[in-house]
Amino acid sequence: MDEHPFLTFNAFSSKLGTPIPPDSQHSVSVTLPTWKDNVRYEEGDPEVHNQLQTGYPRFVYHKLVRKLMDVCERKFARDGEKVLVLPSWGTAQQCREFIRSQSADAGPVPIRIVELAVAKPRAQTAAPEAARYPAISSASEADEFAGFPEVTLYIVVFPEAHAKVAKQFWQHSGAIISSRKAQHCLRVLSRTSDTFASATGASFHDQLSRAPRYFAKGPVSAESVASAREAAATQRSAIDVDTYVEERFGRNLSVQMADAAKIVVRRRIAGVLGEESNETDAENLVQQVAQEIADRGTNHESSDTSHNSTAADGHKVDRGIPGLADKDVFLFPCGMNAIYTTHVVLRRTFGELKSVQYGFPYLDTLKILQKFGAGAYFLGNGTEEELDYLEREVLPKEKILAVFTEFPSNPLCKSANLSRLRQLANTHSFLIVIDETIANFVNVSVLEYADVVCSSLTKIFSGDSNVMGGSVVLNPLSPHYHELTKGFKEHHEDIVWCEDALFLERNSRDFRRRALICNKNAEFLAEFLRNHPAVERVHYPKYTNTDVYERHKRPDGGFGSLFSVVFKEDSKAISFYDALRCAKGPSLGTNFTLASPYAILAHYGELDWAETFGVSRWLVRVSVGMEQQDVLLTVFTEALSVPE
Repeated sequence: MDEHPFLTFNAFSSKLGTPIPPDSQHSVSVTLPTWKDNVRYEEGDPEVHNQLQTGYPRFVYHKLVRKLMDVCERKFARDGEKVLVLPSWGTAQQCREFIRSQSADAGPVPIRIVELAVAKPRAQTAAPEAARYPAISSASEADEFAGFPEVTLYIVVFPEAHAKVAKQFWQHSGAIISSRKAQHCLRVLSRTSDTFASATGASFHDQLSRAPRYFAKGPVSAESVASAREAAATQRSAIDVDTYVEERFGRNLSVQMADAAKIVVRRRIAGVLGEESNETDAENLVQQVAQEIADRGTNHESSDTSHNSTAADGHKVDRGIPGLADKDVFLFPCGMNAIYTTHVVLRRTFGELKSVQYGFPYLDTLKILQKFGAGAYFLGNGTEEELDYLEREVLPKEKILAVFTEFPSNPLCKSANLSRLRQLANTHSFLIVIDETIANFVNVSVLEYADVVCSSLTKIFSGDSNVMGGSVVLNPLSPHYHELTKGFKEHHEDIVWCEDALFLERNSRDFRRRALICNKNAEFLAEFLRNHPAVERVHYPKYTNTDVYERHKRPDGGFGSLFSVVFKEDSKAISFYDALRCAKGPSLGTNFTLASPYAILAHYGELDWAETFGVSRWLVRVSVGMEQQDVLLTVFTEALSVPE
């Protein structure tokens, strides 16, 4: 196994509020080290919230995003008003509609949308530190904004009383501004406008005035990361060390390669590409795609997925769908935005009809179906009896838009009967939307049963927990394919920020290899826990609806990296979680093991309701990483041995 700077449990701080991973200012998880910390977080305890250095970006505004919103609020809001900064005119309109729909009882809500062009300066001189430290900066030879696209922000301004509803739109829709995009916008605004420069503040201007740095990524070890941090601290004491480490061991392509990187990511998801054998092959592949874009002009959609990189063909994941191409893949700023946009496209293409949520899903999927559009039927147990109900009681009386389901579900790892759903869909002409995030397409083949497959690329596809992303794949064999293609082309907006695309491409180069390692480790730990006398149940695809999962499992696939454990004694959940020496916080699908008391974080205000669907309030969800199995065994054995 290749060394990774975070593949040791000692690399993670147990201090409340520290980022996960610790060496990135764009981390997408945060440390909540004890059960009580999670409860206090959900109860809004200021002592906890004030210590959070970051958070999951849909739930907690990143500090750079918060700073950008504060700047825009001071510029555009009046007394008693708040703002939400969004990436497109379409999402801003949808936010306005959502706030008004959720506040109908309060009467008309005055909301305006401000369009702000974040125009780059026309000429720039090199930053002083670039000349002093040429080994760690590339700004000395080019404008620091060269290659970055022009940005337009859409600022929704609304009465302060509706701030919580606006935050719900951010969370449910996933139409977010990423921390990297916010950082870029603040940097540009501080350089180009006296008004914004004074609003951002001099110290913040200094922090943001550094140019992005791109490096070739060499072999990484914990020692080399430590050395890099020490060198950076010595040479650039005034420059943020964490940012330096991320950039040194992260992206290595110019932002001018972002469009090419997006196509490469789409081809990986479509199963057209496999894993490149080395960094040079990977970078050459992106360069090759960039040349394709140049040859085609401004059309960034590939019409031909053939390529000449034989190194990429050895370990590709065949989706099993003839004709599937990267043009059938759409990218989004996060997985929830992929689901949200799919729902928008279906409603606008096929009409305002109710949908069905089959199985207990991740919370925001259900909220999308319930709060946007005509509403939803919730068949939360995911049983054959509920399919009987759908077939006998709902479908004969009412046309539905779509059935949304996860394969398998989060956190109970139940697998839906996709064959029966497909038969019902064909008979009654509704669509099937499958979220494959938990299993991922390395392990299961579900596209043939779906019209649309959604996935969070934030998870194992990236693995490093330092970038958000999502995808939609359309099934070319779907009876609704042409309507779906037209609908997505009309309503999909490319709002994935260029730097985030570079990280997604870089992180996903060895996606399949990492997924298979995590599979083996998760199965190893699940077997260990299942046989432990303190454990009541392990929710894991190998033990839950096994025959259904096996029908769709790839020959070389596994059961995924996620399981949930419930103990015989409730108090054991607390002692186990508190003693567990791994990263502890929201998210999943990381290269490192990550645990959380799932129901506490996802359903704290509705724990009794969640338990009626089998989601215990004492459930501990574990996403298993790439650590050595003997280390995993030691850490979990220690946590189990702690007295309650």
